[in-house]
Amino acid sequence: MEQSTPPPSPRVIIIGGAITGLTLARCLEKAGIDYVLLEKHSDILTNLGGTLALLPAGCRVLDQLGVFDLLEECRSDLRGLVTALPDGYVYRKETFGLFGPKLGYPLTLLRRRDLLHALYTSLEDMSRIRLGAKVVDIAPRVASEPDGPLCVTTDSGEVYTGDIVVGADGVHGVVREHMWRIAGLQQTPRGKGNQVRTEKGAMTVDYYTILGATPAAESRLTEMIQPGDMHMRCDKGVLLTLIANSDGSVNWFVAFKMDRTRVYPDLPEKLSQEEIRATLEEYAEWKAWDGGADSSDITLGALWRVSPWVSATHLQEGLFDTWSSGRITCIGDTVFKFTPNLAQGANLCIESAAALANALYGMKSSGNATTTAIHEALTLYPKPLQSRIKQLCLISYHTTRVHLLDSSFLWYVARYILPYVMEPWVQYGVFLREHGMAVMLDYLPRPDRDKRAAEERARGWRMWRVVGNTALGMVLGIGAFCSFWLR
Repeated sequence: MEQSTPPPSPRVIIIGGAITGLTLARCLEKAGIDYVLLEKHSDILTNLGGTLALLPAGCRVLDQLGVFDLLEECRSDLRGLVTALPDGYVYRKETFGLFGPKLGYPLTLLRRRDLLHALYTSLEDMSRIRLGAKVVDIAPRVASEPDGPLCVTTDSGEVYTGDIVVGADGVHGVVREHMWRIAGLQQTPRGKGNQVRTEKGAMTVDYYTILGATPAAESRLTEMIQPGDMHMRCDKGVLLTLIANSDGSVNWFVAFKMDRTRVYPDLPEKLSQEEIRATLEEYAEWKAWDGGADSSDITLGALWRVSPWVSATHLQEGLFDTWSSGRITCIGDTVFKFTPNLAQGANLCIESAAALANALYGMKSSGNATTTAIHEALTLYPKPLQSRIKQLCLISYHTTRVHLLDSSFLWYVARYILPYVMEPWVQYGVFLREHGMAVMLDYLPRPDRDKRAAEERARGWRMWRVVGNTALGMVLGIGAFCSFWLR
């Protein structure tokens, strides 16, 4: 009796080993799809970063991958958000603590390093992760066959051949530029140059953030802010966020509005340590937290002077229209960027990896890995995500400007509207609605946590949908009015 030959599996080359790339690697490993991941740093945890938020939809995918339980000891599930405004008004919302029972997973906070470590150590075959492999070129394996398999060359001269190349190396990575070049989008005849300029102009920068972390032993805040609490202090053009970690340390972020909008690729250069220090000195006496008399002397200067590290990054905003061309595709923050105010960045990176993995698994299962099948899969998989991400980009855009009190009208929104619509908007309009539309892995079992929560949601879904859509409509209406007002 003859044994059946397994269907051909496309070989995938992933470029970039941060959250997006490692999530895709784990997805492909679970799908039985051949891959190799190239990361330019010699240490997978080099990019320490700060604290990030995972929404229930992202937690669900991580649960399917066997990663969510690895985060048990290092995450802090968000319970409450305290917001302080310049006139002394302070309010607290407990909305986020309700996510667990209704969605099966919490809105959880953890350090970027801890998530990277969990994703990396979950891999069964770490030999597929090549560190210190900086990509310098992507080209067809055979010059006369531009639609054929691709060769990826690293700075050490190593060459990797694959059927599909996935860019998970961020907006400043090499994959997007090579995709534009191979697609011919950068040619100037007959308007092709305009197409490139339009595409690149979708990414802008209006803000930058300085971030750091105070050790548990060095910060009085560890006695005042409990893990699971997040504090925001809003002011004109400045936003300070404090997040308590599970080990007692406190991560802090200060966002500043820039003097003008910068458009990709003309983005500002990374701030030097001297520039970071000068900015922090300017705001050193700025009160960091409203926690009563005991906190009156806790200033931004008191935080950053005991922080072992301080860094800065520009907050890019935007969504590229082109995700794929030929055998190259880009996912995660290579094609979209959010400010952290809506807590969607890492979540959608995970979802985009899952969406691509679903498409590749379907292609593998069908036994059809032809050039036509690859082009079709890479063209179609982003479609369900792009409309959602476009709307979330709009909501995030306006939320950021409300938090930084970008105008007198937005100060009014932050003071007199947001405190009252925030709970139904966040709980029902954004996250519950988004959770129902979110991507999960089609080829892996649905987690028990999600099944139980779905039964609970089904009993009250009609009421939640009405409340959520009403709240979401109010926020989008405010955003539309803001756009008109500020023109």
